[in-house]
Amino acid sequence: ELGMVSSAEMSVETDAGLVAARMVDGRPEIDFASVTETKAEVAGIERLPREAAMGFARAGVPHIVIVDNDLDTVDVLGRGSLIRRDRSLRDGANVNFVSPGAGPSVGRWRMRTYERGVEGETLACGTGAVASAILLVEWGRAASPVTLETRSGRTLEVRLRTEGGAWYPSLRGNADIVFSGELWRQ
Repeated sequence: ELGMVSSAEMSVETDAGLVAARMVDGRPEIDFASVTETKAEVAGIERLPREAAMGFARAGVPHIVIVDNDLDTVDVLGRGSLIRRDRSLRDGANVNFVSPGAGPSVGRWRMRTYERGVEGETLACGTGAVASAILLVEWGRAASPVTLETRSGRTLEVRLRTEGGAWYPSLRGNADIVFSGELWRQ
């Protein structure tokens, strides 16, 4: 959009290293580092009756992913805060609550996130979408690509491939310019 690159394929330099990126159907897509630390079941944290599954994935940062029966009434702040600080998690964790979409959202998953550091609910979480997609596929509840509708109402799509026991995720979603400015030397 800014005319800074001329190719659909590019690399973006980040603190974590070079990230491969591209435009797909007019939306940016980035490749995440491989994810090798996943657990389909979490020992030490009791599931509530309304929670159909609970797993763990480290997609850059640690995430607990919970399939909840009713995302509209889930206690993101209360339950999320308790799990985020659970003693069984050496680094704490973001907590992602997911449920299957209904009506026009059938085939998609809805996601709400309690994010550590923010210590509250956020409107979206890219690493949470990746962790959620991996566990949904591991549980046999979804197939790649996995589409997740975030609390903001926007969707994220996660494509997954596996190789040698590792997950290789790519994340695609909207990107909007929210600010522009100029820097100059005095």
